[in-house]
Amino acid sequence: MVNAYVPADLGEALRLLQEKTVIPYAGGTDIMVHPQAEAAYLFLRQLPELNQICTTDQYFVIGSAVTYQALLTQTAVRLPDILLQACRQVAAPPIRNLGTLGGNICNASPAGDTLPVLYALDASVRLARLEPAVRDCQNLTPTIGYRILPLRQFIQGVRRTCRRPEELLIEILIPQTHDTLTYYEKIASRKAQAIAKLSFAGAASVSQGQLQRLALAFGSVGVTVVRDSLIEAKIINGSYDPEAAVQAYAALLRPITDQRSTASYRKTVCLNLARDFLTAVQAQVTAGRRGR
Repeated sequence: MVNAYVPADLGEALRLLQEKTVIPYAGGTDIMVHPQAEAAYLFLRQLPELNQICTTDQYFVIGSAVTYQALLTQTAVRLPDILLQACRQVAAPPIRNLGTLGGNICNASPAGDTLPVLYALDASVRLARLEPAVRDCQNLTPTIGYRILPLRQFIQGVRRTCRRPEELLIEILIPQTHDTLTYYEKIASRKAQAIAKLSFAGAASVSQGQLQRLALAFGSVGVTVVRDSLIEAKIINGSYDPEAAVQAYAALLRPITDQRSTASYRKTVCLNLARDFLTAVQAQVTAGRRGR
């Protein structure tokens, strides 16, 4: 028999997290593969607070229980194309109808399909927890406290995050940048229902021939997604040309050989994808300077 809790709202969900040892989930696509017979589960799909897609002045805001299919079919918010491209390549329709963006993040697999894109887009996560009760007239009323962490800080290793047991990931925040060039590639054994051998996401913003923002993120070549701000800064300020940058990334990528691929293949293809993307960025910069 599975021990499960179905909270009516976010406050009740956070109270259950404080009082009991439970595993929160919304889609359960990973739990289906690796169920824990003695575990208690906290079902979150029904909570409206976790199912919103909206914008603020600075961010795209995506609830942690929003499914991939909901991201692909909603029309209220124009989300970054690169994120939608990654969602289209997640498994197959049944999984996209169940799997959630928050689940992909909390699973913290280096092969997570959306993670390189979210790294490249400078995504952050908002976590919620119940704070100690405060006196409100005659009642003690618990309040909800929040903290926001960059995704690159939240994910700490293979299936390891810094979420505390009493916390719940409730939102993903993506800055509303104006990238002029984005690129995403997932390499797998087949088009659907396949874990990535490797993946790459790139994003750049070029204005009047000046490179203003650059992000390169590599999946399945380390214990987390690999992204290096120092290399990006050197490319932006002109210290690295595309080939020098590729060689710098070569020193960072540490793939393994497993049943899906070899370390050599993963590294070679990732560097080729990075080279192609940086060459395209350089061409956009050159074209912008000529047009001034």
